[in-house]
Amino acid sequence: MADEEDAGEWQEVNFKQKKKERYRETKRQKELERMQRETLRVPEDADDFDAPTSPVHIARRDAVREDDNPFTVFETKARSSSSKKEAPPEKKPGKKKKKKAQAAARSEQAPTSITVELLKNTSSDAAARYPNNTDLQMKILTEVFEKHMGTREEFDPAQEFAANASSTKAFVDLLAPPLCHLSDHVIEWTQNWFASVPKDDVEEFFWFLVSQITGVNPKERVPRDTNGNGLRAVLQLIVRAQPEAISHSRQPHEFHDRIAPLLSERVQAPEYMIQEPVEVVPALEVPGFVWIFGQFLDAEPRAALNMWYSYLLPLLCTDKGSDLTISLVLLFISAVLAKSGKKLRKRKLDKSVSRIAFERAMHVAYSSSLSSSQRHQFLQIYQAIKVLTIHATPTHYFPMLLSHAATDKGGERQLELREEVLACLAHSLHISEDCFRVWEEIYVYFVAQSNNLLLYIYLNWDKLSDKLPSGLLVERAEGFIQVNKALRSGKYRVRLPKRMSGKHELKLSREDIKMCTITCKAVIKRIRKSKVTLPWVILTLLVVLCAVVYMNCFVEGCVAGWCERITDCSAAAVESLEEAVVGGTGGDAANPERLL
Repeated sequence: MADEEDAGEWQEVNFKQKKKERYRETKRQKELERMQRETLRVPEDADDFDAPTSPVHIARRDAVREDDNPFTVFETKARSSSSKKEAPPEKKPGKKKKKKAQAAARSEQAPTSITVELLKNTSSDAAARYPNNTDLQMKILTEVFEKHMGTREEFDPAQEFAANASSTKAFVDLLAPPLCHLSDHVIEWTQNWFASVPKDDVEEFFWFLVSQITGVNPKERVPRDTNGNGLRAVLQLIVRAQPEAISHSRQPHEFHDRIAPLLSERVQAPEYMIQEPVEVVPALEVPGFVWIFGQFLDAEPRAALNMWYSYLLPLLCTDKGSDLTISLVLLFISAVLAKSGKKLRKRKLDKSVSRIAFERAMHVAYSSSLSSSQRHQFLQIYQAIKVLTIHATPTHYFPMLLSHAATDKGGERQLELREEVLACLAHSLHISEDCFRVWEEIYVYFVAQSNNLLLYIYLNWDKLSDKLPSGLLVERAEGFIQVNKALRSGKYRVRLPKRMSGKHELKLSREDIKMCTITCKAVIKRIRKSKVTLPWVILTLLVVLCAVVYMNCFVEGCVAGWCERITDCSAAAVESLEEAVVGGTGGDAANPERLL
């Protein structure tokens, strides 16, 4: 009986649960039908606004099935020709001053119909209708911007950059539209509104806007009659409101996980660079992504620098980049350094990103993929990047630099690259003595490279003697000699890191070991010889100084008056001294022993 009662109770509970599910499903269907019949539109006059309106339908299936797609779909509804009022023909300005004409042009483009009151009413009504769906609230608010801005002259980054990006300042100015056409009050209110939205929701909506603005994934783009100016303006406001939530500047791998599906092209690194192929921005979408990345210049400069490192700089590692692509990549990093170079020096950059990026920058600076003028411009950028990377944390970059100290490939550019690497290594040893410790730890993996570094120090010791600690250098060279003896005798056991076991073999050449031993001995001899020579140089200077003092004081008299504090060597003093000597000897002049 107990079992039958339990079974009956279970059936009753199951029946009630199914009844609730049917009720919810029926309610959802009714809500979906009502939403499909309803048309949201924004009136031309903002003062008559009393409900959230838009020129596009929002697909309501996303409101009830958020697990399938978190975004609502923009569907454009074409307006009938009878409802459109013909705009009066624009009058060309007469002969006015250039500034007045430009101001008039800006006022014509400015979407004056967007007001704070309109946005407040839209957001409050959307929050009342969808209190638990911030995604729908953001999209309803975005529809207002797209309605009033999307029908005007389209802002195309590719055309604007190609026509007007002639300098760094012009490039920065082109990052402002279309948001610059809005009033300051509208920008401030909307920015504060997006700042109050949860970070996860803002991040999801940002990537939705990116997929709509760019053309990398045509299947995800929603057809629309507008040109996307409103979407771009909202994207700019989101970046200003919550830059850290989007960029993940402290954890760049999270940003990469979101942008990776939008990247379709892969760039193969050169053979001598220990890097895997990297995903970069598609060539046709470079202007659009440059504009998107450029929105972080002021809000989060460190994130902008990481974006340039990861997705724009690799485009210069190949010979396939167009002139516009190369120009935009150079202008972007120039703008980052010009606007936030001092701030970036005080902040710690992501080491994993910056180390790989610096290796790419070296390759670009000393490769043949750039023209002479472009290479000259990039060399200036490269010097600034060195300040942000090697000069800040030299021990982090020392292993990577040492791996490039020897190259099998010839050519003028490769020799220049090797000289640059050796100079950077010597500078790292000068900045931080911890680099000597790192050098000792990785020596057995880079014997030939260490030989080149020691040879560079030997040949340039006259310039480096006052920069490098000679004691540490001699100690390190003597240690290398002992390690080389153990390597040649086979008594030295090399322990590879776990991540390298089974993947890489340690290749040691007996000739490299022998040559490195000879170079170490030559460096030690050169340093010790300079130490022995230094006392003799000091003694020689003292002798010369004494000779000068004697010539100016005792022979020519007290011309300079250098010895006044020591003795009085005037003529009267000399005569009195002579008289004292003669008087003191007196009659004992014939007695030479008395005089002695």
